[in-house]
This record gives sequence, structure tokens and C-alpha cells, in this order.
Amino acid sequence: MNKSKPKVVVITGCSSGIGFTTAVEFSKNNFITFPTMRNLRNKNELENELENSEDIIQLDITSDTSIENAINEIEKKYGRIDILINNAGYVHLGSFEDTSIEEFKQQMETNFFGPVRMLKKIIPIMKKNKSGKIINISSVAGLTGFPFMSPHISSSFALEGLTESLRYELKKFDIQLSLIEIGAVKTKFIDNKTLSKNSLKNEDYSKSIENYLSMFKNIIENANTPDTVAKKIVEFSNFDTLEPRYVIGEDAQLIINQKKIESALDYENYILDFMLKGIIE
Repeated sequence: MNKSKPKVVVITGCSSGIGFTTAVEFSKNNFITFPTMRNLRNKNELENELENSEDIIQLDITSDTSIENAINEIEKKYGRIDILINNAGYVHLGSFEDTSIEEFKQQMETNFFGPVRMLKKIIPIMKKNKSGKIINISSVAGLTGFPFMSPHISSSFALEGLTESLRYELKKFDIQLSLIEIGAVKTKFIDNKTLSKNSLKNEDYSKSIENYLSMFKNIIENANTPDTVAKKIVEFSNFDTLEPRYVIGEDAQLIINQKKIESALDYENYILDFMLKGIIE
């Protein structure tokens, strides 16, 4: 990387977890770092950790106006955005039957259309500068289904397809896109979930969902820390050429490898035995 001209990086969803630690890691590595967050209540906590950062910017990825104002501010100051990290998102849990259409829409609005809005605004800036890197933070949920997460899984699959498609479209402009598929990470991702209001009252699913939540909390307690993931994101951002996807976490790699070698039915049975034994009742 050219030390005389640090890269300008924009990161969404920096109030906690992976976004927070990724902003800190970029700021320590000679990047001009613009962390963004929807709610600025954690702004002071992040500011205390940053080393080479511009102002933390309020940015709501579900609002065109918010994105317009935030990105215009950055472009006016530097005339370019070299790297975009689409990280903001959340998980909605609940049985499909108890999840409303509105809850599906809200999940897609943040996890899929949020990155779409960011891309719509930032790609023209990158085209003008004839280069750019875009990293969309996904997870193993973008490659395989799990129960009681159908809105989140659907949004992750959509982001995967979008990223793969844009890699072809934007190649001639020297704009590279990549997906980072992470496994479990020790964050408040599950604590910050939304839950279909009737799921725990529906006797058809309530016990299974309670078991599922308990399983995830146990997995997260023993998972990779966010700073481990952040270091990898910065490492990948420094590569001259981005691969279509990178996997972070032994759990994610194990599931992906298994899906490659098993038939569809055998893989389904593997997940039922490996992850969901005693949970789906």
C-alpha cells in the first residue's frame, strides 16, 4: 500500500461488534477511516479507540437521504472512496409461520437493500476514480439454510448473488467486490436480534426456538472474537486482487466443506446431526 497516500475507507454498522473493531483496526493501519453508525450513542466509546480516523458519521443504511448526506461529506473532503465495507445488519429470529411480511421486509431493508443503497451511491465515485474495493460482510448463512432464521438467510443469499453479479459488471472499471463469510463471532448479534412476537407462544415451535437460542448463545461464548475478524478484513483489503469470497472461522469452513462433498440430502442430515440434534422437536 502507498504510505504517502492512505486509502479512504467507509465502514457501516460501527456501533459495536465487527464494525466497531474493524474501524479500529483500519485506523491503526494507515487508512483514512470513516466509521459510520445509525445511532451515535456509542460514538465516544469508539472515538477513544481510533488512531487515524476522521469524524464518526451518522449514517442510516435504510435512508437514502442519510446515505446521500454522509457520502457527500466524505467525497467533498477527499474526492474519493477507495474501500467500502458493508457491515451493518441484524438477525431476525422466529418460525416462518409467525414471521410477518413486514418483518421480512424490515430484514431485507437493512441486510440487503442497505448495501444496495450504499453501492448505488459509492460505485459512481469509484468509477470516476477508476478503482475501488467493496467488501460485503456476509456469513455462512449466505450459503446454507438454518431453521428459524428465514428472513436473515434470505437476505444473506440475496447479498451473495448481488456481489457475484457485480464482480462481472464492474471488473472493467477496476472495481473489485468480495464477500466475507464468517462463522460464529463473540458479539451481541444474538442479543440484538428481533424476534417474531408469537414464536415463543406457538406450541408448534416455541420449545425448538428456545433450544436454538440456547445453542447459539453457547456457540457464541466460545467463538472467535471480533478483533480476529477485523484483522482479516484489513488483511484482505490490502490484497491487490480480491477473491470472490473469503471464509473466516473453522465452524464456517467446516460447514462449507461438508456442503461441497455431500449430496443435498446427506448434507441436510449432517446439519441435523451436527448442529440441530435435540433442537428440532
